[in-house]
Amino acid sequence: MAWLVGLPEVRDSLLWHLAYATNIYFVHIGDWHGSVSHLWSLAVEEQFYLVWPFAIVLTPRRLLLPMLTGVIALAPAFRYYGALTGLHWLAWFVLPFANCDALGLGALLAYASAARWGGVRLYSGLVRTALWIGTPFVLVLWFLELNQLWWPSHVVVPYWVREHRVGLVLRMAD
Repeated sequence: MAWLVGLPEVRDSLLWHLAYATNIYFVHIGDWHGSVSHLWSLAVEEQFYLVWPFAIVLTPRRLLLPMLTGVIALAPAFRYYGALTGLHWLAWFVLPFANCDALGLGALLAYASAARWGGVRLYSGLVRTALWIGTPFVLVLWFLELNQLWWPSHVVVPYWVREHRVGLVLRMAD
């Protein structure tokens, strides 16, 4: 529809969007493209789901947990690498490697909830860990937002955390 209306953002990059490569296109041009900027996340998910079934099927069952842990660790490592090497911030926000932590955590929860693989013990351990790590993290973000402070410049945090602070969610709830 946007192409039919003639939006320049769509007309100039239609093939990128049809190929679910919007995120790669944004890195290529080094900027968001207005009315289609939301398509980057769909592209990341599609790219993940193209690779993920092969990763699961080709990984021996005994190595699934280490593989999931490695996938989760890939995102912070990629963002850290991007910060050290001066990679454009958009690359360490919209590329699939930068989003492996969220996608991998979802896969880890699915793994843990499957009784024959992870079991109740792994699942409850993950939930406890998430509460012990996540609650202080959210409270710190909330404190920083309320006091209009932010992280020191040498601390590498994901772009979405820096730009879309938890306080934004709290303001929306008001």
